Amino acid sequence: MSIRALFVVCACGVSSFLIGCADDADGSAGKTGQCADADADADAEGTGEGEGEGEGEGEGEGEGEGDDGSSTLNLDNPTENARAFARVRGSMNADDEVVYYWTGAIYNQVEADPYGEAVSDWGSPILRFEGFNIARFRNRGGGVYDMLTREITVYQNMGGRIIDCWNNGAAGVEDREDVAVVHVQNDPVNFQVSGTDYVEVGDHISFSFEVQLAYESALTVDEYPDHSAGNTYQSMEMFNFYASRADLEDDSQQSVPAHISWTRVGQYLPWMKMGQTPGKLVYHAQGYKVMDGWDGLPEDLKDWVLTNAPEYQHAPERWGSGENMTSWRYFDEIVRAGEYDGRCSDG
Repeated sequence: MSIRALFVVCACGVSSFLIGCADDADGSAGKTGQCADADADADAEGTGEGEGEGEGEGEGEGEGEGDDGSSTLNLDNPTENARAFARVRGSMNADDEVVYYWTGAIYNQVEADPYGEAVSDWGSPILRFEGFNIARFRNRGGGVYDMLTREITVYQNMGGRIIDCWNNGAAGVEDREDVAVVHVQNDPVNFQVSGTDYVEVGDHISFSFEVQLAYESALTVDEYPDHSAGNTYQSMEMFNFYASRADLEDDSQQSVPAHISWTRVGQYLPWMKMGQTPGKLVYHAQGYKVMDGWDGLPEDLKDWVLTNAPEYQHAPERWGSGENMTSWRYFDEIVRAGEYDGRCSDG
C-alpha cells in the first residue's frame, strides 16, 4: 500500500532525527522521494508562515462515520492518509507543541579487506544518544501541513551519561586522541508533511519511509581535512511510526499516541576527527511521542537543554527563511565563529 507524496518526520542531518529530514542523524525525518532536495537546499520553498492556518481540519476528509461515532479510516485515500499521518507525527491543534523522544546506540562499521584474512567481529556500540524533536503543525489545506520544528540530540557514554569529551580510538583511529563532542542543535528543521506508505500489523498501523541522501557537503576535504569524510555528504535513514488503528479512527484525538523506530547509516561525525578514514556509523534508535510534551522528557535531558539551549523548550512559531540546520552545517558555523577548537580534557 503505497502513497508517495511530500512528507516529513526528522531525527537526525543528524539531523534532523525525526524528526526532520534526517541528513545527519541528528536524529532527523525526511520527505519521501524529495528529502535530498529539501535538506540540501531547504529555503522553505517559499512557504508562507501561517498560511492556511485553521483551514477546515477535517473538511472533506472523506472518512465515513460508523454507528458508534468512530470513523472508518481509508488510508488508501491520499487526504485521509495525510491527515492520519499528521495526527501521528503532530497534532491538528496548531497551538500544540508536539514532542518526540528517542534513545539508541551508535555502532562503528569497518569494511573487511576483501582479499585479506577473514575476520569475525560482532561489534559493540561506541556511543549512546538520546534526544527530542519539538514541533508545531499548521494545516495548509489540501492534505498538506507545515511542520515547524527544532531538535536536540546529546551523545552519551555507554553508561548513559552525557559526555563532552570522547576518545576517537573507539572508532579505530591509530593516532587516537580526545576530541570535543558537538551535540546536535538543529534549528530550524522545517518541512511540509503529507501522506506516506503504511502497513497494517494486527490492530496497529505502521507508517514508514526511507531517506537516501547524497549532496555537496558543507565540509570540504580541502577546508576540513581532519573533519570531512568527503566532498559529498551521504547517508541513509529508515523510519517507522506505529499507531493504533482505534486511536486513528477516534476523531476526538487531535494528536495520536505513537512509537517510532529509526535506523541510520552515515559518515563519521565531523567532531570525531576521523578525516577520510574508511567506515560508517550505524544508528539504531527507538522512541515515542511524549504526550506530556516538554514536561515528560527525561530529567537529565531537560537539565542539559535548560543549561545550554533553553529555546528548545518550545517549537518555532514562524517558518522563517534560510536552510534547515544539520550537524555538518552547525559544525561549519561554530568553527567559523571561533567557538570550537576540538580540545577537551574530561576523557
